[in-house]
This record gives sequence, structure tokens and C-alpha cells, in this order.
Amino acid sequence: LGELLYGARRHFIETGDPEGQVRADRVLVTMTAIDLDERGRLSDEMADLAKRTDLGNLRYEAAKATAIVSWDTGDRDRAVVANRAALRVAVASGSLHDVGSALLYAGTFAAHLGHPERAARLIGAGSPARGFGPGPHTPLGIEAAISRVRTDLGDDRYNELQTVGAM
Repeated sequence: LGELLYGARRHFIETGDPEGQVRADRVLVTMTAIDLDERGRLSDEMADLAKRTDLGNLRYEAAKATAIVSWDTGDRDRAVVANRAALRVAVASGSLHDVGSALLYAGTFAAHLGHPERAARLIGAGSPARGFGPGPHTPLGIEAAISRVRTDLGDDRYNELQTVGAM
């Protein structure tokens, strides 16, 4: 899959299609089989490309990629800040899917940083906006975060806070 994506990426660069390049980069950045330094390089290129264009979805994808790579490198503060930037761009663009995704990432970060109540509300807010709950394709382990928060809070409290977040 990685080779196909790199091939598509080269094609998009050669044809001057920044949106296509970012779509390929978006998947490459989330592939844990790819070296973390390479994922960081791709994330940085996405950020540079987003600065040079006026396409809002590129700014969202670049900020989300920065959040993912920063989290994976252990830079939790940068990950949270980048995800907040992604959320702001998503809200401004009106993309409910992107808003939901950023909220689910925020919930995951909150869970792993020891804020289970905040995590439950954010996960509740993010799931309906995306139109579906977290799935196995999602990087950063949203399912593990949900399990952790359920354990910390208990099922009843988790469900209560998730419902509050979804309102």
C-alpha cells in the first residue's frame, strides 16, 4: 500500500495537484509501518503546502497530520495544539466529518492525558458529527481510549457524559 501511495503522491506532485498530494500524504502519515522520521517529513511538507494554498481542507489535513505525528513522537503539547488548530479549521469550513474527527482525536488525547470526563464528553461530541463511531482504521487508538475512560468512570458515568457531549 505504501508504494502505491508514494506513486500516487509523485503523480500528484508532477501534475501540480496539491489536494491529491495531501490525500496521499494523509494516509502515509497515519501508517505506523512507515518510519516516524519519514512521517514527520511528510507532515512538515503538508504544513508547507497548506501555507502556500488557500484550500481550507489542506490546512485541516496538515494540522491533523502534525497532531498525529507529534503524538507518536511523544510531543503531547504540540499534538493537542495542532489538533485544536485542525478543529478551528474544520469548524470554519463547516465540515461536520472533520469536526467530528478532530473531536474524537481530542477525546483520545484527553483520555491518555488523564482527563476521563473531558474525554467522554469529547468522544460523545465527535461521534454523531462524523455520522459513525470510532472504527479500527482510526489511528491513536480511540477504542483503547474509550475502554480506558469506561474503566475510569464506570459505564453509567461514561454513558452520561458521552450523551452530554453529543447534545
